[in-house]
Amino acid sequence: MFVVGTELWMTDGSPAGTAVVRSFASQLGSLTRAGRRVIFSCDEGEGSEPWVSDGTPAGTLLLADTHPGPIGGFSGATVATGSRKAYFVADDGTTGGELWETDGTPAGTRLVQDLNPGPWSGLWYGQVIALAANRLLLAADNGTVGTELFAFDPGAMATPIGTPCGTATGGPTLYATDPVLGGVVDFELLGAPAGTGGVLLVGWRLPRPQLIGDCQVHVASAGTVPIASPFVPVAGAWTHSRGVPSNPALHGGLVTAQVALGPTTTAPLHVDLSNAVYFRFGAN
Repeated sequence: MFVVGTELWMTDGSPAGTAVVRSFASQLGSLTRAGRRVIFSCDEGEGSEPWVSDGTPAGTLLLADTHPGPIGGFSGATVATGSRKAYFVADDGTTGGELWETDGTPAGTRLVQDLNPGPWSGLWYGQVIALAANRLLLAADNGTVGTELFAFDPGAMATPIGTPCGTATGGPTLYATDPVLGGVVDFELLGAPAGTGGVLLVGWRLPRPQLIGDCQVHVASAGTVPIASPFVPVAGAWTHSRGVPSNPALHGGLVTAQVALGPTTTAPLHVDLSNAVYFRFGAN
């Protein structure tokens, strides 16, 4: 998805697959990808507030009027973590600027914590939140220690990394949901070339991708295991679901997944590789 003035557009990379999703009354801004949706700022009479879209008119909606009334409370700067959650700073007019969380639904959009209790801001409007070492890093003031560096654990994350390589334009693309303990990870592969078979491999992430021709290998060969039976994509697609143990010892654990497909004409291994997905296990 992309923005042109006051319009949100969706494209599949072809002229026929490019169309307006929705027109708005004001300029759109701060477009952030969160899983397979985008979060953006917009003012439709309630001030600048967070909106979400899945690329359809029905799936484009206001997440929250964080500051009720015509005064917007959304800072715009948004950081996505994994396939479900995103974080931003908002001021609801009562607690000051603080950290908010959304799962992409109005019901799942909420104040995380009033870090500086009362109307004083713990975070400043428009402040940038950084994601590093699987933590959200914030320059915040809790009303006691002054402005200091704070870290917040966002829980389970599935983060796409790298780019696919293959015989078809764009290559095969792998999507996955966050590995919440006791839940299910859903895998989806799109763009697989016809006449190929595939395998989903999971292992440790290489410190840097290994380049083989134009392909990026992200999963270390040592300890790599297939976690699904070899498969044959149907109409270029494949899906798989895998349960996640509810063992608390897995919290914070890290693994990487990538799909290999063959035979193809991609040199030198005659295998197409998807992008990889970097998983961090979490309790929520």
